[in-house]
Amino acid sequence: PECLSWTFGLKVTNNRGDMRSILPRVVLIAMVALLLSMVFLGYRFASAVNATADETLQKLHAKKLFDKWEESNMPIKRKIATVEEKLRDLSMEVATLTSLLNESLEKAKPKSSLETRLSDLRVQVNSLRQSFNNMSVNAMETMQAQKKSVLESLESQYRNFEDKYRQVQDSLRGMEGRFTTYVEENFNRHGSVHRWIAGVDSEDARAIINTKSSSPDSSNINAISAMSFPSEMTISWRSECGCTGIGLEAMNLVYPLWKAGVKIWLNKCDKGCDYAMPHELKQMVESMDKTRPKSPRRSYYSQSQNQRHIYDIVVLHIAYAGICSTKDDEGDGRYVISRSMYEADSIKKSEVERCNSDSINEVWVPTEFNVDGFARAGVNPAKLYQIGEGIDMYETWNPEKIKNINVLAKLGIENTKAGWNFFSLFKFERRKNWKGLLESYLTEFSNKDDVCFFLKTHEGWEGNPEDWIKRYLRELMSKKIVNSKTLPCIYLIDSMIDASLLPNLFHEMDAFLLPSHAEGWGLPALEAMAMELPIAVTDWGGVTQFSSGYSASDRKGRDKWGRFPGGYAIRVSHLEPAFDGNGAGQWAVPSVSHLRQIMRHMFENQETARESGKLGRQRALKYDRNAVAARILRNFNEIYTDIVAPKVEAAAKKSQQTASTSSSKPRSSTSGTSRTHYLDNDN
Repeated sequence: PECLSWTFGLKVTNNRGDMRSILPRVVLIAMVALLLSMVFLGYRFASAVNATADETLQKLHAKKLFDKWEESNMPIKRKIATVEEKLRDLSMEVATLTSLLNESLEKAKPKSSLETRLSDLRVQVNSLRQSFNNMSVNAMETMQAQKKSVLESLESQYRNFEDKYRQVQDSLRGMEGRFTTYVEENFNRHGSVHRWIAGVDSEDARAIINTKSSSPDSSNINAISAMSFPSEMTISWRSECGCTGIGLEAMNLVYPLWKAGVKIWLNKCDKGCDYAMPHELKQMVESMDKTRPKSPRRSYYSQSQNQRHIYDIVVLHIAYAGICSTKDDEGDGRYVISRSMYEADSIKKSEVERCNSDSINEVWVPTEFNVDGFARAGVNPAKLYQIGEGIDMYETWNPEKIKNINVLAKLGIENTKAGWNFFSLFKFERRKNWKGLLESYLTEFSNKDDVCFFLKTHEGWEGNPEDWIKRYLRELMSKKIVNSKTLPCIYLIDSMIDASLLPNLFHEMDAFLLPSHAEGWGLPALEAMAMELPIAVTDWGGVTQFSSGYSASDRKGRDKWGRFPGGYAIRVSHLEPAFDGNGAGQWAVPSVSHLRQIMRHMFENQETARESGKLGRQRALKYDRNAVAARILRNFNEIYTDIVAPKVEAAAKKSQQTASTSSSKPRSSTSGTSRTHYLDNDN
């Protein structure tokens, strides 16, 4: 390379890449050098030949003897000519190669500027590549952050969906098969779904039903038979169809009236609760279907009332349609009564307007608590009447009538803690304060105490009770409120039993607990009192009507356990919006600590608690269905004698129309009518 650089003035390095790019040029230069050498040698050769030829010609001229030899040298001349021609061609080629070499050298001069441009382009490409890499990194980081945010949002939505899906699944599992043919064919169910306990053969239930007396106790039937009533008075009592607590309440209130001969009919249901009705109620419904007044179906073109039977009094006793609903009012009653109730201390404005409308003449509520709550909300006090609920205290809910049947054994429950048995029965929903009940029991007692708690419930709006209770127990354990190793005896009963065996289950218990947030009446507590069980109930709401007492005077003189004849009143910690703010008014929050004290006092003073239970039955007897029916009949007599009959007679004299059409509009407000407002505590 140094030699070439010195010889030709080329810049050559030892780099192999540069050598490969210069090699063609080196070869070209070598070929040019070779051609020049050949030209030089040819020239020398030609000079020598020319000298020889001249010398020969001189000799030939000198000696004409050489003419023939000269002729013989003609080919040599021709060869020389040929060589000269070739030399000329070589000269031309050398010139051409020289020109090409110069052009190549000229083209090679701007090489450095191309390299500079290429270098600049490389720098720009590297810069763009770096920018692209930075943008890619930023984009990836942004995408990762967005992906994380989206994933967290999706996970949160999925958890919410999973919780709702689990609730729906629990509800579906609970509902599955409840009203199937299998249930109807294999179980006898009471009218109230609040009393579903399962696993008992219906054979024993039928035996009890068949041995029961079909007539009420004589002391109670006399309360009705001793009362006179207008034989022409007709009453339609419209209640819910199917197996509901409202339907059972209506049948228990109507049965003594029907038995006494009052012309009263329950509404006809396409599908009722025949397989769950007690024998005497089933007899009543069958008889009513045969004697019900015929009412031809109205056509589209004939809407007159003379095609229907007009009842003197219609009672609307339906909960699902709302307070003071006229959903089942067919316009065929001269006087309309709404049988309504509510658990909280007030009702909605729309319900107040319905109660005050001319479509409703009176509003019958079960408790003084409801009388005050409805009036405080704006219902006309003149329309409000307190009529309690009633049950069969003498044939069904009577500890002396209990047969020797062990319901717990039939349920497969081995009660190893027989010292004291607490019992609670309700539909599984938040209003029943099941969390407060469980927390009180589980924190007050341990496995060292000879005590057991039996919770009879069934699924409500919240879903499967077992899943909710297990979840709540895990929560209490995680918060160290209860110890899983020292939990006291507890049983959950969420299956069915025949209705006639339910008093037996009460009889196997020692005390009844109902620390609800609110009760419209609290029928299971009344049933417990009828079975001489001491009860512990919240000292607030409708349940106080028959238990601890509603008035302020009833609260005076109680000890620290809140004892009254029949049980214990649980103190109220505070009030809160009812139904989580989804309903009107407020409800109570019972004190957990006070309930714990009450349960401990019952457990440690069992004989005292049992004596209190016996007093409770005497207190509850006024709510035997026959006694309540007598108070209802007193109200019916007043309504018919003082309001309905005079208006019918006046209208008949004035228009000479039949009684069925003359009083098509005695639905005026009762504000101008004077009628006594009786209470359950009145003699």
